[in-house]
Amino acid sequence: MAKGKKTYRRLDRNARDLIERNLNLGKSLSWIAKELNFSVSTVTREVKLHRTDGGIRRRTAAGNVANLCAHYKDCKKTGVCNICESAYHPRCATCKKVRCSNLCKDFVRLVCKTTTASPYVCNSCHKVTGCSLHKYYYRSADAQKVSDEEKVASRRGIDSDAATIEVVNELVRPLLAKGQSPGQIWLTHADNIPFSRRTFYRYNEQGLFGMTALELPRKAGYKRRRKKPKETSLEVAEGHSYKDFLALPEELRHSAVEMDTIMGTKHDGGSILTLHLRRILFQIGIKLAVHDCTHAVSAIDWLESILEKKFTRVYGTGLCDRGFEFHNTDAFERSAVFEGTKRMQLYYCDARRSDQKASCERQHVEFRKIVPKGTSIDALGALELAEVFSHTNSTPRRSLFGMSPMELAMQVLPKEFFEELGLRLITPDEVVLSPKLLD
Repeated sequence: MAKGKKTYRRLDRNARDLIERNLNLGKSLSWIAKELNFSVSTVTREVKLHRTDGGIRRRTAAGNVANLCAHYKDCKKTGVCNICESAYHPRCATCKKVRCSNLCKDFVRLVCKTTTASPYVCNSCHKVTGCSLHKYYYRSADAQKVSDEEKVASRRGIDSDAATIEVVNELVRPLLAKGQSPGQIWLTHADNIPFSRRTFYRYNEQGLFGMTALELPRKAGYKRRRKKPKETSLEVAEGHSYKDFLALPEELRHSAVEMDTIMGTKHDGGSILTLHLRRILFQIGIKLAVHDCTHAVSAIDWLESILEKKFTRVYGTGLCDRGFEFHNTDAFERSAVFEGTKRMQLYYCDARRSDQKASCERQHVEFRKIVPKGTSIDALGALELAEVFSHTNSTPRRSLFGMSPMELAMQVLPKEFFEELGLRLITPDEVVLSPKLLD
């Protein structure tokens, strides 16, 4: 390995092989560290932590008993055992019948300086064959195996106590019951939860929270979509295609409003016209008594009458699909308040490309959490509709740095706008994104 500036990366199998090889050659740990371009402390710690216990060579044959006491040379004790029959008791430390270390209360094990100081192993010791002391060896294969097991073990189990789990459970479960996702909860309560959202999912899979996938909105998944029959799409006039929309300056594209409609049951005559501001993710819904172009244009006229001159600044660039409710381009673009002027420029997505207004479609997912598919739109009153959009727009968003679309909208739109639509700001913990809101 090339020499140079010391780095603090992890030791791999190749580095461990080199450590073992050089220890066998009698190289010092500092010399090995320099060769491997690691710090001396890293190599020393590696050898001490991952060395293999070679045990003690025990001699049991009579006349060949090894004494392993540190006081062997200076000890004057005699008669430690009752085996010696003669009146004369030799110094127990020199006895060849019994290992006095098994009986003496003052026994202190003799250790080798090679294993208590650098290099801490017996790899290159020439006395190792006949040595009766405790031996240690460094083997790269064994060291790598232990290191791998340590990495796996460090990722097992939980890093929280029972009290913490209980506190988090009491905080999260009521909010999940309201239809909030873990992402929304962690966005507003990250300071009160000592682990990440991903860790929460992992702990729950281990049974710590006892929640099923149905209680976790995103874990439950969605039904597979059925392919719709092919429809005849609207012919788009020149200058109103999605290609023309992409040619606009970036500022205009980011501030555009995405328009769409939400349908109810097949027996409903009406629908909901939604207008979604891309920049702040703010979406409103206006109920249409009849799902057609005339009523959609009337809804835009009513909205313009509230905002007046501000309408063009807020909703001046529109993007919609090619549904028949949007086919009268001139009627949508022509101002109903200021005669002879143009209030907006309307563009159309390519046929069957709802992903070109994906931000609007994602917000519809939040709406469907409260008003599932198959729910009658005709039975939905104006106050109920306002309550639904108040809650969906009051949900904090990561892309808005923890703020909600409603908070941002209230900074740029007049107070009369929210009063006319019946919209209000809901505190994060009071947001309900489930059908329970309309019960």
